[in-house]
Amino acid sequence: VAANPTGRWRGGGGGGGGAGIGGDAETLLNSRSGRIHLFPAVPPSIEVAFHNFQTRGGFQVSACKNANGVYHVEIQARRDIQCQLMNPWPGKQIILHEVGKAGPLPFQLDKSNGECLVFSALTGHRYSVEAE
Repeated sequence: VAANPTGRWRGGGGGGGGAGIGGDAETLLNSRSGRIHLFPAVPPSIEVAFHNFQTRGGFQVSACKNANGVYHVEIQARRDIQCQLMNPWPGKQIILHEVGKAGPLPFQLDKSNGECLVFSALTGHRYSVEAE
């Protein structure tokens, strides 16, 4: 599935991966460990996106990337739970906010195994994550 963050989603190539990427949804998102990994098996030059993929732990995730990297991440909580997102922009400052509301939200950066953003998510709330 290829897209832009304004909601113009279009179908992609074979194997369910979209935009000419073979394989399955785990090419685009992996959450087996409880941490959300975006585009773990997508080549850097590929432009691709996905919308409302279900993760372990109860989140729906949408994200877009192009040759310059990830440029859109949105997470909706399906229950009250701690969200763990591997930082798509390692080493850069991150801004987390609730969609439709001003002001950043607090989060922790767990560096015990890469850079993992950890924040408390509430049922039905949507969160946007972006690099500063």
